[in-house]
Amino acid sequence: MAGYLRTTESASRKHVDKRRAPMPDHPEEKRLKTSHREGSILSATTKSSAVADHEDSTIQLGCLYAYYLQYKQLLYNMDNRFAKVQQIAKKELEMGHEAIEKKEEYMKNKRQEEEAKERTVSQYISKVTKVLDDIDQKISKDEAIDYEKRLLSGFIVELNELEIPASSMHEDKKTLAKCRELMEAIVDS
Repeated sequence: MAGYLRTTESASRKHVDKRRAPMPDHPEEKRLKTSHREGSILSATTKSSAVADHEDSTIQLGCLYAYYLQYKQLLYNMDNRFAKVQQIAKKELEMGHEAIEKKEEYMKNKRQEEEAKERTVSQYISKVTKVLDDIDQKISKDEAIDYEKRLLSGFIVELNELEIPASSMHEDKKTLAKCRELMEAIVDS
């Protein structure tokens, strides 16, 4: 075998041993030579194994390309899914913020309305208290209270139109009912 180089010591020993042994002229000899060549570097250069290796490498390349395409598809789908989930999350957050803003605005308006109603009730009660104090002073001095009676009759009309806040409705209604009875009694006397 010209140009063939064995690199290991055991391989060179086998080669030397084969040279020393006589070669019989029967078919097993060819089989031994063929099997000996299959393990050597020359077996890679034979025509039948080169075609098989090319087919195997083509199949392996096709499989690798299929895996690559599958990876790219998964990566593309993941990007799209992430973008969709991100958009959905943004929309839900915006809806949540809008709902919170609407609720805060509603509660603010409700508080302002109740404060305004409480102010009107407290203003009404302060006016009535002032007139009643004036009446008490004039009665103690034995003066006429006709002007205060007219004011009280005007307050009775205002009382019918007065809006009472829902938070303190029960107590205010009782107090205002007593005030009305007392004012009507004063006006009638």
